Amino acid sequence: MNIDMKELKEIVSRPGKFEGEHPIVPYLWDYSNTGEEVGKDSAGYDLLKFELDIEEIEAFPDVHEKCGNAVYLAEDSQGFVIQRFPDLEDEYRDACEVLGIVVSESLGLLEVASEEIRAQSDKVQAAAEKLTKATKRRGQP
Repeated sequence: MNIDMKELKEIVSRPGKFEGEHPIVPYLWDYSNTGEEVGKDSAGYDLLKFELDIEEIEAFPDVHEKCGNAVYLAEDSQGFVIQRFPDLEDEYRDACEVLGIVVSESLGLLEVASEEIRAQSDKVQAAAEKLTKATKRRGQP
């Protein structure tokens, strides 16, 4: 099959269900029957996985460079067809989870540090008061 890049670029430049997407999206959605249902994406949409063949890899080298041989597409609740990146979404979700743990642990450490700072601050204040009293007494008979 001859891949008409000009037509695909026009499709994604117009308003509609492929608006703003990469030209591979309408190509795979409308012209390829090789999509395999692989479950739901992180937004809950049915996810289709397309394995690129040699002709598609040659026509879309940038996609192949970013995604390897697999492209994932989903249709959202408004009918827009979007390219999805489940591996990156999983990596993002995992990173957010780790960040949440780090923040939580850091807050715990901050609480401990804050208590220690308050205790030391109280000691400094008490010592300053003693020093002030001692200094005042030294000048008295």
